[in-house]
Amino acid sequence: MVDNNGQRYSSVLLMLTLLLGTFSTALTTNMLVTSYPTLMNQFSISSATVQWLTTGPLLIMGIMIPISAWLLNNFNLKWIYFTALTFFFVGLIISFTADNFGMILFGRLVQSVGVGVTFPTIQTVLLVIFLPVIEDR
Repeated sequence: MVDNNGQRYSSVLLMLTLLLGTFSTALTTNMLVTSYPTLMNQFSISSATVQWLTTGPLLIMGIMIPISAWLLNNFNLKWIYFTALTFFFVGLIISFTADNFGMILFGRLVQSVGVGVTFPTIQTVLLVIFLPVIEDR
C-alpha cells in the first residue's frame, strides 16, 4: 500500500505493530489486580484505596477516548499513536520506579492517557487502511 506521501508500506506489518502496541497497553490495565493483596500489605493501605489503581485509570480512559476523536481529526495519526505510546511508557517507568502508593497511582494515570488514545486509534487506522481493500472486492 502507499501512504499520502507516496511512500510504500506493508499493511500487515502496520497492523501487527498496532495490535502489539494496543494489546500491551490493554494487558497492563487489568493485570495489576492480582497484586492488590501484596500492595495492600506493602503500603499499609485498604482495599478501597488500592482499587484506585484500577478505578483511576478507567476514569482517565473514559475521558481520553472521546478526546481521541478530536485528536484524530486534527493531528497526524502516526504522531498521535506514538505520543500515546510515549505516555504509556513514561507512566510505566514512573510506576516501576515508585516507592510509594501515590507515585504508583500517578504512573498508572499517566499510562491510562496513552491507553485511552490507543484503543480508538487502532480501530480508526484499521478502518482507514482496510476499508478500501474490502470495498474493492
